[in-house]
Amino acid sequence: MSKSKNKRKLNRITALTIALSVLIVVSIGTTLAFLIVGTDTIVNIFTPSKIETSVIIWDSYTQDGVRCRVRNESDTEAYIRAAVTVNWKKVSANEGEADYVYAIAPVEGVDYSMEWNTNKRWIKHEYSNGEVIYYQVSPVGPKVGNDYADSYPLFNNFKQLSTENQPEGYELVVEVVGSGIQSTPVEVVEEQWGVTISGGNITGVTTN
Repeated sequence: MSKSKNKRKLNRITALTIALSVLIVVSIGTTLAFLIVGTDTIVNIFTPSKIETSVIIWDSYTQDGVRCRVRNESDTEAYIRAAVTVNWKKVSANEGEADYVYAIAPVEGVDYSMEWNTNKRWIKHEYSNGEVIYYQVSPVGPKVGNDYADSYPLFNNFKQLSTENQPEGYELVVEVVGSGIQSTPVEVVEEQWGVTISGGNITGVTTN
């Protein structure tokens, strides 16, 4: 007597947060240099569009000083978010060797200052694990030529205030990681990022 095996087919529609993460490092007091690190872009399942972001940190040579934008490099509108860390870092002189991060982090308002654009353009949310993520309130349109009109600075005027607590051989470094998700369907953005959206704008974060 033969035994039959039941075959199960599992169909899932997974809403992916599609992002190309990038990392930009700027050392205060040195020539600005941009390093972009990323992974292969994954195609969004809702449309053939790709969501790619880039982070640019530059000295605008104005009263705003060193500032940061997270830009939408894709061909469709997207919501943008970013994580920012500031550390004392010793860059290895030998290729292939890891950089060293000092165990005690610099303190904002004591060792450095920066003007956050979190009053209207960005929302800051601190999760229960201590991680802080910044969400641009409005979606960012696709890049048109060299125009990034919808990409608002995350911070301005990043500068070092004092060298008193600076460890010997270390530099003050700000690092920004940005990512994006296709702006439609809105329900997918809310589910994947744990945010609330009203009138096209991110109004809050629902996850802890």
